[in-house]
Amino acid sequence: METNFITIDNCTQEVEITLSNSELQPHYNKAYAESAKLIEVPGFRKGKVPLPIIKQRFGRSIENEALESIANEEFTTVARRDNLTILGNPALRDIRKTPAGITFVIRYEMIPQFELANYKNLNLVKPTYEITDEEVQNQIDEMLLQAGTFEPSEQVTDFMHVVTVKFTLLDDETNMPIIGEVPHEDQVFLENEELDEDLKNSLMNTRVGDTFNYVAPAEGEQDLPKRYTCTVMKIEKVIPQEFTDEFAMTYSKGRMETAEDLRADLKKFLQKSHEDKARQAIENQIFDILVDAHDFAVPNTLVQTVGQVMFDDMKKRMGDGPHVKNMKIQDFSDMLIGPATRNARWEIIYNKIIEDAGLDIAEDDLESYYQVYEKSGEKFTREQLREYFLSEQRIIGPILMKKMYDHVIAESLITEIPLQEYLRQEEERRAMLDGQIPLTLGMDDHSHEGHDHSHEGHDHSHEGHDHSHEGHNH
Repeated sequence: METNFITIDNCTQEVEITLSNSELQPHYNKAYAESAKLIEVPGFRKGKVPLPIIKQRFGRSIENEALESIANEEFTTVARRDNLTILGNPALRDIRKTPAGITFVIRYEMIPQFELANYKNLNLVKPTYEITDEEVQNQIDEMLLQAGTFEPSEQVTDFMHVVTVKFTLLDDETNMPIIGEVPHEDQVFLENEELDEDLKNSLMNTRVGDTFNYVAPAEGEQDLPKRYTCTVMKIEKVIPQEFTDEFAMTYSKGRMETAEDLRADLKKFLQKSHEDKARQAIENQIFDILVDAHDFAVPNTLVQTVGQVMFDDMKKRMGDGPHVKNMKIQDFSDMLIGPATRNARWEIIYNKIIEDAGLDIAEDDLESYYQVYEKSGEKFTREQLREYFLSEQRIIGPILMKKMYDHVIAESLITEIPLQEYLRQEEERRAMLDGQIPLTLGMDDHSHEGHDHSHEGHDHSHEGHDHSHEGHNH
């Protein structure tokens, strides 16, 4: 076998694989043997046709049909021999026949060769913030409210009421109910910060059976606001739970014995949440600095793969509505191409850093994964589990990703600044980049879209706690 490599561009190569007739013959013999099982010839049982007859009557057809399989098999051999990193599916571009043999021309994409930029001594900024007692109390108030009870009430006297309202749509011209339009009922919690102020004020001091007219905010810039007659159908007073030791025991499922234990645990959890976000902000800075420091060509196959992941993630976050199911990635190609290229470039860069730094999976890295499987009752040895874990990119990928970030951060200069100053600087930076590719350096969105940085197999849940920050901006 002879091979000749041809460089098309930085990400694309072709290899010409030439096999002599003698090298082709074992492949043909294998194809004859496979075909013999299916060939039927009058006078012979299926699968019992003599090989000379098969070659005489079907030989040329069998050999031609086998060429693509031969090309795939030989290319796999070459790729293993030369340790080629192949992206996507190689394409058989040409088959050249000569009296001496056959040459297969196969094109494939690969990771480009490039010089890794300096990833040490980076100047990074860490936003710092101390959770206040007021924020902890706000979170406790939310918890008590969510666990509250409802009591029937005759009148809305404050915002701590849930009101069932019947909305009847009115005609804009006649101000009369639209014939055929069925009224709908909604439960309205007056304490909800997102509730329209006009509706909230109209409901104050109302009783069951009261009616009033209400003009809802327009749904879009080109839409007219809708007008309703509102009827109060039901009024309930919300009674929050009391923050007692008994509540702490119930809420934490027995982990906390006193209310103060729960308060301290909640503050610790909120602080940890901020530290996680600060860490993500640092990782995003590393992403942006190193992606901007490299300008090599990115393989189209990798960009398309990353773009598809980003598109699927976008659809998942948008819900299951019919308009979401009908979305096509082609409609968003212009929007996705920039971020997908950056994320694809980053994937190449961080793998190069992992290789350059000699990072690998240690036994301790898998301990939490072992424990998850052992708790589940699965009957596998640790040797079997280790072999499985190391074959799963969804497991080793996040581990190596974290090690890579730890390594870069350990070599960097970290400057701590207050969170508010960090957010102000980010706002200025985003304003300067307005109209360019949006980067993810803020404290609100720390994910590199298209990559999964979760540590699958770890249980980071805070059992019994719902520590959502809805309505708060820390």
